[in-house]
Order: sequence, then C-alpha cells, then structure tokens
Amino acid sequence: MRLVLTSVCLSLLGQIWFAQMTSNPNTVSESDARQHLLQHGEALYPPIAKAARVQVDVLAQTPKTPSTTSTLTTSLVFDVVSVKSAKSGCSLNQIGPSSDGFHLQCIPLSAFLSYAYGYGAFNDERVLGEPGWIKSAAYDIDAKVDAADAPAFDQLGPRQKASMLQAVLKDRFRLSVHDETRDFPVYALVIAKGGSKLKESNPDDPLTKALPTLRMRGKGRLEAHHCAIQEMLAFLSPLQGRTIIDRTALTAKYEFTLSWAPDTMTTEAPPADESRPSIFTAFQEQLGLKLESQKAPLDVLVVDHIEKPSED
Repeated sequence: MRLVLTSVCLSLLGQIWFAQMTSNPNTVSESDARQHLLQHGEALYPPIAKAARVQVDVLAQTPKTPSTTSTLTTSLVFDVVSVKSAKSGCSLNQIGPSSDGFHLQCIPLSAFLSYAYGYGAFNDERVLGEPGWIKSAAYDIDAKVDAADAPAFDQLGPRQKASMLQAVLKDRFRLSVHDETRDFPVYALVIAKGGSKLKESNPDDPLTKALPTLRMRGKGRLEAHHCAIQEMLAFLSPLQGRTIIDRTALTAKYEFTLSWAPDTMTTEAPPADESRPSIFTAFQEQLGLKLESQKAPLDVLVVDHIEKPSED
C-alpha cells in the first residue's frame, strides 16, 4: 500500500490548519508516508508569511539525537548542487525530497539547517548560536544524485535523505556545529487518573491502514488511525510550542479523535466564546491522558560558524 500527502494549508495569522490528505498508489511507501505525516504543525516564518497557501511534502522529524552524532549515514552523495538567492518577495511552496534529490525554492536558511539536522523545517528552538540573518536569508537549492544512484536514494528513509543535506551546508555555507544538552520546558504526557481511554487499532483491518495516520479535520480537531503515541506527539509538539515527551508507557497503535478549542495550545482556559475545552482538558476527558509541565534535558545543535554561500 502506498500513500501520498496532498495540500497542507497554513493560515497567515498563525493558526495552523490542514487540508484532508488522501491516498495514491503511485507515490511513497506506507512507512515513509506515515513518517511524512508527523510534522504538519510547523509554524510559518516571516519570509513565507505572504503565502496564502503552502504545499508541503513534509519530512518526518521525530524527537531524536542530532544527526551529527547519530547513525543516519549513507554512502550516497549529491552529484549536482546548485545554491542561489531566492527572489525577493517569494514564498516557500514545498519541502521534501523528489525521487533523485531535493528542489527547495525560497527556503529560509534557518529552516534548511533545522530540516537537515532532523529538528523540522520550522521548529528551530533547539538550534542555537546561529546569526540572525539566517532567518531572513532565503535560497533556491537544488541537490541531485547521479541518475544511477536515484533508485538507491529513493529507498532511503526520510531522515536519511534529509541528513545528506548536511554536506551542502558544510560545503557551500561553511557550516560547523556541535552537539550539547540543555534543559528545556517540556510537557510530559502521562496517564490521567482513571486510566487511558484510547482504543487500540485492529492491525488486520485494511481500512485502518488505508487512512492517513494523522489528519486535521478543521481547526482543533485531530483524527488518528493506527497511530503510535510518539507519532501524535511529534505532530502536536510544534503546535504546542514546546516538546512533548511520552511518559505513558503505551506501546500499541490507536484510533482516536481529539477535539479542542484551537486557541488554547498554550493555555488551559478556553476562550469565552468557544464551547470546546482547552487541549489540556481535552486530553484528560477524551483520551484519559494528561499534559504536565516539566523540565527535561534535550539535545540541541549549536552553530559554531556559518557563512553566506558562494552562489552559482
């Protein structure tokens, strides 16, 4: 079975919402597609805030150790790389690999860096030390493997493909980085008093596997099918404004719907004109889970040096 992501709409006022995602037999594998679904909650940066509609082929970036020290390595290298300054006033319209590489238009350098090192294109709170200009400097970047290597590239996982872009940053932007661990405010997801209300998926149900793992049905309504806790948290963390860590010990795949007042991602009190609960209350009442504010050590990437590139 093979799935595809279709259009992802992000509002210009910062309220993130998404169009329905459908299946297509001619694109990425089911496992890769499920990973692609994890990060649809990425907030827009100012350089792309003019875009009324953004189509994103998103790359999964689950919480992880940065790629500088991880085993996300491959012998493949890009055969052709082109880096050019993006046109003034442009908007980002796509993030993600093609069958033989990457074609990234109008991508802010900060987003490109975060994407390449596994933190998500617009979730850079764990990338430190970068100069301010990289948030506003946008580039058109093409990187392709040799035609003979395209089948092997296509078989790589999403994070392996993204990690290949680190070589572009080091070569063209003279990037040097190192890893550290810092304490961050996080939300810990725990089982609420009374126990979990999650319904386990039936792995033999073909309809369950055919549906997208996660999808937004309008603002503040999340549907999940055959979904692991970690997948849900990777999806929600960018919207929540901080990392959510799993302390439930729940390991199955689940079916659920979560509905909350969309303006309550960072506060427990819903708006006066909203009948739905805050996301904090919704977790407890609808899923039997609870978000607790804590601090936890998280891996961060520290930028030691980066330069504006020599363009083609």
